[in-house]
Amino acid sequence: MAGPLSAGAFILGGTIAIFTALSASELGTAMPRSGGAYFYVNRGLGPLFGSVAGWGLDRLTFASAFYMFGLGEYVNAFVSVPGLTLGPLALSGAKIVALLGGAFFVTVNYVGAKETGKLQNAIVFILLGILTVFNPVWDSER
Repeated sequence: MAGPLSAGAFILGGTIAIFTALSASELGTAMPRSGGAYFYVNRGLGPLFGSVAGWGLDRLTFASAFYMFGLGEYVNAFVSVPGLTLGPLALSGAKIVALLGGAFFVTVNYVGAKETGKLQNAIVFILLGILTVFNPVWDSER
């Protein structure tokens, strides 16, 4: 519905993301220790605020769950995944895909950072290929 303004929204979002990335890289360079946001906040504002920031990182868990369920809905729209009922537990096809996808990404992250980086590179190249195939410039009907 936004039309050409959607490109502007991506540019604005990218600009904000660059400032966030520059701030995180500056902190990581100044304090090269593990712990991420918890360590930075703990060092700058004290242990109480550091603990609050550490607990706040749980939001990533919930966001990841929503992402995986969204993936499950998309997969289930294209490929019908049967549901599963185990006693009182009923899992829809989307939930099964979400669980399998989550287990896959946990396994990749457990194996190591280098493998995670390789997977990210592969995903980016696949997405670029998809964007190239579905590029409106190649659409002969326009």
